Amino acid sequence: MKTKTSVLKKLKASKPKQWTNKNPLWKGPVEDGITRSMLALFLVCRERFRIKYILGLQPHDKWNHRIGYGDMWHECEETLLEGGDWYTRLQLFASNLIQEYPTQRNEIEKWFNVCKRQFEVYLEHWDNIKSMKRSGFEVLGQEVEFNFLYDDYILLRGKIDGVLWNSKTSTLVIQENKTKGDIDEESLRQQLSFDLQTMTYLTAAINIYSELKPKKFGVLYNVIRRPLSGGKYSISQLQNVNRGKKGANGKPLPKREETNTEYYDRLQGLIREDSKFFFCRWDVEVEKQDIDKFKKECLSPILEELAHWYEDIIHGENSGHWRTPYGLYNPMAEGRMGDVDNFLNTGNTAGLKRVDRLFPELKEEKR
Repeated sequence: MKTKTSVLKKLKASKPKQWTNKNPLWKGPVEDGITRSMLALFLVCRERFRIKYILGLQPHDKWNHRIGYGDMWHECEETLLEGGDWYTRLQLFASNLIQEYPTQRNEIEKWFNVCKRQFEVYLEHWDNIKSMKRSGFEVLGQEVEFNFLYDDYILLRGKIDGVLWNSKTSTLVIQENKTKGDIDEESLRQQLSFDLQTMTYLTAAINIYSELKPKKFGVLYNVIRRPLSGGKYSISQLQNVNRGKKGANGKPLPKREETNTEYYDRLQGLIREDSKFFFCRWDVEVEKQDIDKFKKECLSPILEELAHWYEDIIHGENSGHWRTPYGLYNPMAEGRMGDVDNFLNTGNTAGLKRVDRLFPELKEEKR
């Protein structure tokens, strides 16, 4: 028979730990390290970052198809490159998701079926145009994890989809696989040389494979347009597949709903007919000065500010802390180019003008 004391001990042990600023879940960028996704949230809102990583408060887990579809796709890509059976791996992955999120079974099964059919066309597409592998390059690693000291004190962590190497040209290339609901090729090309994830991962790859002494650098950006994301080819299941059809006797066929198999096969047919719309791949060269510029103007100052912020949150007076308000317009957060991006990237003032008034909307301006 359990005593009152033993029951209380068990209940106390089962309670979630109450993290505070003085007793944080995250031990900071020096001890626990920092990932690219953590940096992104820190840039968006300090207070939301604190709630998630210092206090350890997160919403109850729920499967999201925007992220989940990318995870499914990564499973297929990784298994294929390992020489395994990607379809069996995908089935197992989806089965495990259903066990974890039983109330979302229908949604997971839906995106499993979409992923299976799109990946089949993906293999056909790249095999047909002979560019599944880069000529002259060897694969140094897939799903390459990194964990190293940046600037000798910040622990930078993450995982790179793939790293490629050309020994003849001493070229180091990272491969990034992305599933997106929409693809803006021009913006993507312009943003790659100052993209947080791409440039952070390229910096990490240079560190990991420093013994190779690479002289040239690049990014193989492999983008897959996620079907059923609005716009072109976002089809719905037909309520009457026999509409307008007649049988051998000349009479209209009875009303019948499109089956799931028919629906997904029809979607696969559309993907196959316009595969270039769904599958894009860009091979972008990155100059050494671009990497240095990214580190100097972005990565190093962000990490330094993060380290100071952490010390202030844990030991200080919480000065300089703020919560991002609603009502902001930030085209960069939506993957778009801003008003002065061309000047930032090239120094060219074309399309810009110099102004002599700070507040033209106000009647009076003191000087």
